[in-house]
Amino acid sequence: MPAPLDVTKVIFGAFAVPWTNRAAFARALAIPFAFVALLAVVQALAAEDLPQLALWGMVVLHGLVFVLFAVTCHRLVLLDPLAVARTPMPRWTRRETRFLLKALAMWALCMGVGFAFMSLFVFAAFPLVQKLESEWIAAIVMPIFLLPMFYLVARLSLVLPATALDRKVGLGWAWNLSEGNSWRLFLVVGILPWVISAPSYLIDYTDPNVPVTVVVTILGAALLVVEIAALSLAYRELTKDEPASPTPPTASPRTA
Repeated sequence: MPAPLDVTKVIFGAFAVPWTNRAAFARALAIPFAFVALLAVVQALAAEDLPQLALWGMVVLHGLVFVLFAVTCHRLVLLDPLAVARTPMPRWTRRETRFLLKALAMWALCMGVGFAFMSLFVFAAFPLVQKLESEWIAAIVMPIFLLPMFYLVARLSLVLPATALDRKVGLGWAWNLSEGNSWRLFLVVGILPWVISAPSYLIDYTDPNVPVTVVVTILGAALLVVEIAALSLAYRELTKDEPASPTPPTASPRTA
Protein backbone atom coordinates (compact mmCIF):
# COMPACT_ATOMS: atom_id res chain seq x y z
CA MET A 1 0.00 0.00 0.00
CA PRO A 2 1.42 3.46 -0.92
CA ALA A 3 2.31 5.90 1.83
CA PRO A 4 -0.28 8.55 2.79
CA LEU A 5 -0.59 11.17 0.08
CA ASP A 6 0.73 14.61 1.05
CA VAL A 7 -2.28 16.66 -0.06
CA THR A 8 -0.69 20.01 0.82
CA LYS A 9 2.36 19.22 -1.31
CA VAL A 10 0.18 18.15 -4.22
CA ILE A 11 -2.04 21.24 -4.12
CA PHE A 12 0.92 23.61 -3.78
CA GLY A 13 2.67 21.85 -6.66
CA ALA A 14 -0.43 22.07 -8.84
CA PHE A 15 0.03 25.85 -8.86
CA ALA A 16 3.83 25.95 -8.65
CA VAL A 17 4.74 23.49 -11.43
CA PRO A 18 2.77 25.19 -14.23
CA TRP A 19 3.99 28.60 -13.08
CA THR A 20 7.64 27.54 -12.85
CA ASN A 21 7.44 26.01 -16.34
CA ARG A 22 5.02 28.60 -17.72
CA ALA A 23 6.89 29.08 -21.00
CA ALA A 24 6.75 25.37 -21.83
CA PHE A 25 3.12 25.10 -20.68
CA ALA A 26 2.13 28.14 -22.75
CA ARG A 27 3.81 26.79 -25.88
CA ALA A 28 2.49 23.24 -25.58
CA LEU A 29 -1.05 24.13 -24.48
CA ALA A 30 -1.71 27.28 -26.51
CA ILE A 31 -3.51 25.59 -29.41
CA PRO A 32 -5.62 23.04 -27.46
CA PHE A 33 -6.41 25.68 -24.83
CA ALA A 34 -7.63 28.10 -27.49
CA PHE A 35 -10.01 25.48 -28.88
CA VAL A 36 -11.19 24.33 -25.43
CA ALA A 37 -11.88 27.92 -24.37
CA LEU A 38 -13.55 28.85 -27.66
CA LEU A 39 -15.86 25.83 -27.64
CA ALA A 40 -16.72 26.43 -23.98
CA VAL A 41 -17.59 30.07 -24.69
CA VAL A 42 -19.76 29.15 -27.69
CA GLN A 43 -21.61 26.53 -25.67
CA ALA A 44 -22.13 28.95 -22.78
CA LEU A 45 -23.47 31.74 -24.99
CA ALA A 46 -25.28 29.95 -27.78
CA ALA A 47 -26.42 26.62 -26.33
CA GLU A 48 -30.09 27.58 -26.40
CA ASP A 49 -29.91 28.83 -30.00
CA LEU A 50 -28.04 25.90 -31.54
CA PRO A 51 -29.86 22.97 -33.16
CA GLN A 52 -29.70 19.83 -31.04
CA LEU A 53 -27.52 18.00 -33.57
CA ALA A 54 -25.05 20.90 -33.75
CA LEU A 55 -24.94 21.12 -29.96
CA TRP A 56 -24.15 17.42 -29.59
CA GLY A 57 -21.51 17.70 -32.31
CA MET A 58 -19.90 20.56 -30.42
CA VAL A 59 -19.96 18.57 -27.18
CA VAL A 60 -18.17 15.67 -28.89
CA LEU A 61 -15.61 17.99 -30.47
CA HIS A 62 -15.07 19.69 -27.11
CA GLY A 63 -14.44 16.30 -25.51
CA LEU A 64 -11.89 15.28 -28.14
CA VAL A 65 -10.00 18.55 -27.89
CA PHE A 66 -10.05 18.28 -24.10
CA VAL A 67 -8.40 14.85 -24.36
CA LEU A 68 -5.52 16.42 -26.30
CA PHE A 69 -5.34 19.20 -23.71
CA ALA A 70 -5.40 16.82 -20.72
CA VAL A 71 -2.85 14.36 -22.13
CA THR A 72 -0.44 17.19 -22.97
CA CYS A 73 -0.88 18.71 -19.52
CA HIS A 74 -0.23 15.39 -17.75
CA ARG A 75 2.94 14.90 -19.79
CA LEU A 76 4.14 18.45 -19.12
CA VAL A 77 3.92 17.76 -15.38
CA LEU A 78 5.28 14.22 -15.35
CA LEU A 79 7.95 14.36 -18.07
CA ASP A 80 10.46 16.97 -19.21
CA PRO A 81 8.25 19.99 -20.00
CA LEU A 82 10.77 21.45 -22.44
CA ALA A 83 10.82 18.21 -24.44
CA VAL A 84 7.02 18.00 -24.48
CA ALA A 85 6.77 21.64 -25.56
CA ARG A 86 8.85 20.99 -28.68
CA THR A 87 5.59 19.82 -30.27
CA PRO A 88 3.26 22.84 -30.05
CA MET A 89 0.59 21.16 -32.17
CA PRO A 90 -0.68 18.02 -30.39
CA ARG A 91 -1.58 15.07 -32.60
CA TRP A 92 -4.16 12.37 -32.06
CA THR A 93 -2.38 9.04 -31.56
CA ARG A 94 -3.11 5.69 -29.96
CA ARG A 95 -2.22 7.31 -26.66
CA GLU A 96 -5.13 9.73 -26.92
CA THR A 97 -7.46 6.94 -28.04
CA ARG A 98 -6.54 4.83 -25.01
CA PHE A 99 -6.95 7.88 -22.76
CA LEU A 100 -10.41 8.56 -24.19
CA LEU A 101 -11.51 4.94 -23.80
CA LYS A 102 -10.28 4.77 -20.19
CA ALA A 103 -12.01 8.07 -19.39
CA LEU A 104 -15.27 6.85 -20.97
CA ALA A 105 -15.08 3.55 -19.07
CA MET A 106 -14.50 5.40 -15.80
CA TRP A 107 -17.32 7.85 -16.60
CA ALA A 108 -19.77 5.06 -17.44
CA LEU A 109 -19.00 3.15 -14.26
CA CYS A 110 -19.19 6.23 -12.02
CA MET A 111 -22.35 7.53 -13.68
CA GLY A 112 -23.97 4.11 -13.32
CA VAL A 113 -23.26 4.11 -9.60
CA GLY A 114 -24.38 7.73 -9.33
CA PHE A 115 -27.63 6.97 -11.15
CA ALA A 116 -28.33 4.01 -8.87
CA PHE A 117 -27.89 6.08 -5.71
CA MET A 118 -29.81 9.03 -7.15
CA SER A 119 -32.69 6.64 -7.89
CA LEU A 120 -32.50 5.53 -4.28
CA PHE A 121 -32.69 9.19 -3.21
CA VAL A 122 -35.70 9.89 -5.46
CA PHE A 123 -37.69 6.85 -4.33
CA ALA A 124 -36.63 6.68 -0.68
CA ALA A 125 -35.39 9.99 0.69
CA PHE A 126 -37.07 12.58 -1.50
CA PRO A 127 -40.64 11.89 -0.30
CA LEU A 128 -39.44 12.39 3.29
CA VAL A 129 -37.69 15.62 2.31
CA GLN A 130 -40.88 16.85 0.65
CA LYS A 131 -42.84 16.23 3.83
CA LEU A 132 -40.35 18.35 5.75
CA GLU A 133 -40.90 21.15 3.18
CA SER A 134 -37.33 22.38 3.43
CA GLU A 135 -35.25 23.05 0.32
CA TRP A 136 -31.98 23.23 2.21
CA ILE A 137 -32.42 19.69 3.53
CA ALA A 138 -32.72 18.41 -0.05
CA ALA A 139 -29.59 20.39 -1.00
CA ILE A 140 -27.68 18.63 1.80
CA VAL A 141 -29.12 15.12 1.42
CA MET A 142 -28.74 14.79 -2.36
CA PRO A 143 -24.92 15.24 -2.43
CA ILE A 144 -24.66 12.61 0.31
CA PHE A 145 -26.30 10.11 -2.02
CA LEU A 146 -23.77 11.04 -4.71
CA LEU A 147 -20.75 10.42 -2.46
CA PRO A 148 -20.28 6.85 -3.75
CA MET A 149 -19.90 8.25 -7.27
CA PHE A 150 -17.36 10.84 -6.15
CA TYR A 151 -15.57 8.11 -4.19
CA LEU A 152 -15.20 6.04 -7.36
CA VAL A 153 -13.97 9.03 -9.36
CA ALA A 154 -11.30 9.70 -6.74
CA ARG A 155 -10.16 6.07 -6.65
CA LEU A 156 -10.14 5.47 -10.42
CA SER A 157 -8.88 8.79 -11.80
CA LEU A 158 -5.23 7.75 -11.36
CA VAL A 159 -5.60 5.67 -14.51
CA LEU A 160 -5.64 8.89 -16.59
CA PRO A 161 -2.12 10.25 -15.91
CA ALA A 162 -0.78 6.70 -16.17
CA THR A 163 -2.37 6.32 -19.61
CA ALA A 164 -0.98 9.70 -20.66
CA LEU A 165 2.47 8.18 -19.98
CA ASP A 166 1.66 5.15 -22.19
CA ARG A 167 1.37 2.77 -19.25
CA LYS A 168 -0.80 -0.26 -19.98
CA VAL A 169 -2.86 -0.19 -16.80
CA GLY A 170 -6.58 -0.33 -16.09
CA LEU A 171 -9.20 0.68 -13.59
CA GLY A 172 -8.35 -2.23 -11.30
CA TRP A 173 -4.76 -1.01 -11.08
CA ALA A 174 -5.95 2.50 -10.17
CA TRP A 175 -8.27 1.07 -7.49
CA ASN A 176 -5.40 -0.85 -5.88
CA LEU A 177 -2.99 2.09 -6.09
CA SER A 178 -5.45 4.45 -4.39
CA GLU A 179 -6.09 2.10 -1.46
CA GLY A 180 -5.70 3.95 1.81
CA ASN A 181 -5.74 7.36 0.12
CA SER A 182 -9.35 7.60 -1.06
CA TRP A 183 -10.32 10.64 1.02
CA ARG A 184 -7.05 12.41 0.21
CA LEU A 185 -7.63 11.84 -3.49
CA PHE A 186 -11.19 13.07 -3.00
CA LEU A 187 -9.74 16.35 -1.73
CA VAL A 188 -7.52 16.60 -4.82
CA VAL A 189 -9.99 15.41 -7.46
CA GLY A 190 -13.26 16.62 -5.95
CA ILE A 191 -12.82 19.43 -3.45
CA LEU A 192 -9.97 21.33 -5.17
CA PRO A 193 -11.88 21.79 -8.47
CA TRP A 194 -14.97 22.85 -6.49
CA VAL A 195 -12.99 25.46 -4.53
CA ILE A 196 -11.34 26.76 -7.71
CA SER A 197 -14.69 27.16 -9.48
CA ALA A 198 -16.59 28.45 -6.40
CA PRO A 199 -16.35 32.17 -7.34
CA SER A 200 -18.25 31.46 -10.57
CA TYR A 201 -21.24 30.34 -8.48
CA LEU A 202 -21.73 33.93 -7.38
CA ILE A 203 -22.56 35.02 -10.93
CA ASP A 204 -26.20 35.32 -11.93
CA TYR A 205 -26.32 33.42 -15.22
CA THR A 206 -30.04 34.16 -15.62
CA ASP A 207 -29.04 37.74 -16.45
CA PRO A 208 -27.07 37.39 -19.70
CA ASN A 209 -23.79 39.27 -19.57
CA VAL A 210 -21.55 38.38 -22.48
CA PRO A 211 -18.26 39.90 -21.21
CA VAL A 212 -18.63 38.28 -17.78
CA THR A 213 -19.54 34.91 -19.30
CA VAL A 214 -16.55 35.03 -21.65
CA VAL A 215 -14.08 35.99 -18.91
CA VAL A 216 -15.37 33.40 -16.42
CA THR A 217 -15.40 30.64 -19.05
CA ILE A 218 -11.85 31.38 -20.20
CA LEU A 219 -10.58 31.55 -16.61
CA GLY A 220 -12.29 28.24 -15.91
CA ALA A 221 -10.53 26.68 -18.89
CA ALA A 222 -7.19 28.09 -17.73
CA LEU A 223 -7.66 26.67 -14.22
CA LEU A 224 -8.12 23.22 -15.73
CA VAL A 225 -4.33 23.19 -15.89
CA VAL A 226 -4.16 23.38 -12.09
CA GLU A 227 -6.74 20.63 -11.65
CA ILE A 228 -4.99 18.28 -14.11
CA ALA A 229 -1.59 19.08 -12.59
CA ALA A 230 -2.93 18.16 -9.14
CA LEU A 231 -4.00 14.73 -10.40
CA SER A 232 -0.63 14.27 -12.13
CA LEU A 233 1.28 15.09 -8.95
CA ALA A 234 -0.93 12.80 -6.87
CA TYR A 235 -0.12 10.02 -9.34
CA ARG A 236 3.60 10.81 -9.10
CA GLU A 237 3.55 10.71 -5.30
CA LEU A 238 1.68 7.40 -5.17
CA THR A 239 3.88 5.68 -7.76
CA LYS A 240 7.30 6.97 -6.70
CA ASP A 241 8.09 3.72 -4.86
CA GLU A 242 7.02 1.47 -7.74
CA PRO A 243 9.68 -0.45 -9.70
CA ALA A 244 11.11 1.52 -12.60
CA SER A 245 8.82 1.58 -15.63
CA PRO A 246 10.11 0.80 -19.12
CA THR A 247 8.48 4.05 -20.28
CA PRO A 248 11.21 6.59 -21.12
CA PRO A 249 11.47 9.35 -18.53
CA THR A 250 11.63 12.07 -21.16
CA ALA A 251 9.61 12.93 -24.24
CA SER A 252 10.96 13.37 -27.71
CA PRO A 253 9.24 15.62 -30.25
CA ARG A 254 7.91 12.53 -31.97
CA THR A 255 6.25 11.06 -28.88
CA ALA A 256 5.37 14.22 -26.95
